[in-house]
Amino acid sequence: MSESPDPVGSWQLGVVEEVDLPGWVWLPEDMEPAQRDSWVEEVVPAVIELIGNPEPDGGSTTSVDVRAVLESGLEARAESPSYMMYLVFPVHAPAAVMCHVNLVQTQDLPDWDDFSGRMHPAQARYLGPGVQITTEVTAETDQGPAELTTLVYIFADAEAGIVVTFEPAFPQLIAQAMVGAGLLINALAVSRPDGTAFEAAPSTAPVIAGDEWPSGSQGVS
Repeated sequence: MSESPDPVGSWQLGVVEEVDLPGWVWLPEDMEPAQRDSWVEEVVPAVIELIGNPEPDGGSTTSVDVRAVLESGLEARAESPSYMMYLVFPVHAPAAVMCHVNLVQTQDLPDWDDFSGRMHPAQARYLGPGVQITTEVTAETDQGPAELTTLVYIFADAEAGIVVTFEPAFPQLIAQAMVGAGLLINALAVSRPDGTAFEAAPSTAPVIAGDEWPSGSQGVS
């Protein structure tokens, strides 16, 4: 997918409301090594305080655990063309989900028939109507094959699309992260090159009715 609908970057995507996203860590980019080290040292204690101790198995979350996750996130940020990226800590453990936010050309989006997941209608305050897609995938982990879930939100018109993607993760993590995802998409807005606000067109995706996840799920986010 293209990073922006306009090669000179005259489209603007941003968070236009103050929004409290507990467990969500925005990943900065283009940092020098010293800046990166300073950022990690600053964020580690905040994450430890947020996700709490001890872990469900009786162990304790350490700074080493959290630092490894944050450094891995920064490495992914440095290699990704995504417009914005977040590490989401949705449960009380050093387990994070990577979230990408992108502004793309609609012509670069796959056809709805190319998606294999379940599609549900979505609505965002500034972006308008969209689609939520959840897909189950099998992936190899250190413990062997595992059933994971991906989550994607798409808001598009004939020209541009806003895509919020959660990388494959255990279903319990995705379900908890969706609380914060709803807050984030309601704070995103896009301005066109002429300064007018973007609003998605009603989708033609084959959506199904009903909530994809229990609305009463509890988590850090």
